[in-house]
Amino acid sequence: MSQFLKQSTAATIMFGPFVDKTDGVTLEVGAGIITSIDHATTGIFLSKNGGAAAIRHQNVTASALDAYGMFKVTLDTTDTNTVGTLDVLMAEAATFLPVHKAFMVLPANVYDSLMGTDLLDISLAQWLGVAPLALSSQKVQTTAPTVTEIQAEMEENGASILDTLRDDLADGGRLDLLIDAIKAVTDAIPDAGALTDLLADIASILTDTGTTLPGTLTTITNYVDLIDDVTNGLAAIKAEVEGIGGVAMRGTDSAALASAWTAALATALGNYTAARAGYLDNLSAGAAALEATLTAIKGAGWTTETLKSIQDLIDALSAFVEGMHDLSAAEVNAEVVDALGTDTIAELAQGIPAATPTIKTAIMLLYMALRNQLTVTSSELGIYNDAGTKIAKKALGDDGSVYTEGEMASGA
Repeated sequence: MSQFLKQSTAATIMFGPFVDKTDGVTLEVGAGIITSIDHATTGIFLSKNGGAAAIRHQNVTASALDAYGMFKVTLDTTDTNTVGTLDVLMAEAATFLPVHKAFMVLPANVYDSLMGTDLLDISLAQWLGVAPLALSSQKVQTTAPTVTEIQAEMEENGASILDTLRDDLADGGRLDLLIDAIKAVTDAIPDAGALTDLLADIASILTDTGTTLPGTLTTITNYVDLIDDVTNGLAAIKAEVEGIGGVAMRGTDSAALASAWTAALATALGNYTAARAGYLDNLSAGAAALEATLTAIKGAGWTTETLKSIQDLIDALSAFVEGMHDLSAAEVNAEVVDALGTDTIAELAQGIPAATPTIKTAIMLLYMALRNQLTVTSSELGIYNDAGTKIAKKALGDDGSVYTEGEMASGA
């Protein structure tokens, strides 16, 4: 096996053994051997990485006898300046048999990594399969970058994630369209004036007289029941609205989200349109007839106090809708900007990264690979979380002509 030498670095090698040319056994240890080795034109020849042999660089350091026919020979930085094989050759037919010794000259980083404490440089082009984007100081940082540094890094690279988000927030972008759709839904909610008219209609029932309208009252009862409905009632609407802040808006899912929200509002609030108010206009039987009709529908116990409770419930609905009515595109946009600039993202758990991740999952995987510990062996690349647990890994392979990376798997 060839011995290793460090590129462009002087080294003292053991060269020999020198044996007598007559019997091939007797060791040559005389001072004349040193003269022959260090001769300026006929001394040691070098062949660098398969090149033609030539006399070694002159102004040599004098060689010295060691033991058993071996001599200490100094190679200078010029002698070791070429990476690859280095053949050291010496021949003097009249005195000793030819002597040859082979060495392997390694780049400084490789040599220091094998023989010292240096770390082997790894090309990110081999890791990613393509040339990587520019990194800070041309290396993976060992400390967490600031938000400004991350933004500057991303903005240097054309179609970055921030560019995509800006495009989505721009007029006609996906997030802009979603905001417009949400505003369109809230604009369609009946205003306080329509609810005031409804309350006035109910108040007129308490003092009006005339014939009863059982069918209309049955419809009203159904609407009242709907208010407390688990699926489509006020509680369901409130849950839908409060859940907007935590919903992950991903790609073209925005259209589906707007559609689902619109359907929920239409189902629950559509009961209070002008047509519903028309039913109330037909109630002219008066309080006594109304109470009798309600008792026939729902049983004993319905009184004017029952209607007052309905009115109180509608008052609460009016206040709730009034609070939602003025929601603007700017307010929704402010919430989105806050989520992007203030909210933090948790580290990924150990597991197989998804093939179709959310934006925040994809960003966190890249961030963890850049910020946290990263190990690379001849067969595996590992990505770790801040606590030092390997969350994901990739199998590596190299048959000498093709470098391959397997699909990322769980770090378990």
